Amino acid sequence: MTDQTTADLLVADARRAVHESLAFLAAPEADRVRSLIADLETAVEARTAIRFSDQPAPQPPADLAALRDRIAAALAEADGWVWIDDEAKGRSSMWRSFQHRADAVLAVLPATTDRATVLREAADRIDREDLPQDDVDMFDNGARWATKLLRRMADEAQPAGHQPRRGDQFETWLKAQRDDYASDRANDHTMYDALDDLLLLYRLHADTGTPLGEHVCEGRVAGDCECLEQPAAGAWQDGADR
Repeated sequence: MTDQTTADLLVADARRAVHESLAFLAAPEADRVRSLIADLETAVEARTAIRFSDQPAPQPPADLAALRDRIAAALAEADGWVWIDDEAKGRSSMWRSFQHRADAVLAVLPATTDRATVLREAADRIDREDLPQDDVDMFDNGARWATKLLRRMADEAQPAGHQPRRGDQFETWLKAQRDDYASDRANDHTMYDALDDLLLLYRLHADTGTPLGEHVCEGRVAGDCECLEQPAAGAWQDGADR
């Protein structure tokens, strides 16, 4: 009989082979296969949970459950999933799959991180009001969805003091989220690029010791950034006295 470790390795190899084969399918067909895989994985997880535990899975607190469902709804909307009503959604294995993904996000996102500030900085980098109208018209649906999701998550976040550090839980989570979109870069690089920019920004905060919410840049000399063109208060006063 195959032991559990061997079985897990076999499943992982099979999953990897299936996902690699999706590259040879047309986009609609590949999406359909991904949905089938998600349904299967959800069913397997549920069956395993029933088999090895007589206790029901613990439910998150009401406020956390609401946040989980909002994140799940945003993910479902991005994938184009719409249900007739809440009852139909509650019976859907795909909805439970989106909830599982949202649970995974909440599980690795540390409560001490100022998530609202980080997420809004990311949204601001995508949604630029100072761009020419021609550039704004070129904004695709993926970018608009990315901005909407980031701002929605920021609105739900509870700000708390946090100093970014290389290798902390939030950096790890950002990197994982970015890497999840690596395979889709050929079709739509918007979300990957947005998360990559956010990861670089977070690392810059960490490397410079700049708190979240404060201006940070890689400028070194005047002309690199407007912040370097403003004279220090003392220097301005000295000049005025002369």
